[in-house]
Amino acid sequence: LGTRGAGRSTRFGTALLESKQAEYGKSLELPDTYVRCGACHSHFAIAEEDLGTRGKGRRLECSVCGNTWFQSKERIMTLRSGMELKELPQSHLDRVALNKAENKAPNFVGDAKLYVGNIAFQCSVCGNT
Repeated sequence: LGTRGAGRSTRFGTALLESKQAEYGKSLELPDTYVRCGACHSHFAIAEEDLGTRGKGRRLECSVCGNTWFQSKERIMTLRSGMELKELPQSHLDRVALNKAENKAPNFVGDAKLYVGNIAFQCSVCGNT
C-alpha cells in the first residue's frame, strides 16, 4: 500500500487506544486490517476491536491532515495477499501540509495537462506504399 501512519496515529478519543494504535508494527504485531483517510488517502493499521465494543464503529481523526470521519466496523479493509503496510514517506506528509497551507485539498498532487497533437491517420503496409 505504501502508506501507513507508523509512529503516527489516528486519534481515537482515549489515550489507551491512541497508544495501542501507535504501537502497531513496533511492540504490537501489525493487524491485517486498515482504514484510509478519505481526504489525504493515508492508510492506518487498525484492528476491529480498536473501534470499541459498543456500537457500530467510532469517529476517527487523521493525524496527517486532521480530517475526521465515522469508521464502521463493517467497512474496515483487509490487506490482500502480497500487500503490506509501509511507513509514510516524508514527501507525502510535506505535500499534505503544503496543500493545507495553500487551501487545497489534502490529496491534491498538481494540475493535470492533456496535450493533443495532430496524428497522421495514414496506414502503410510493408512493400505496398
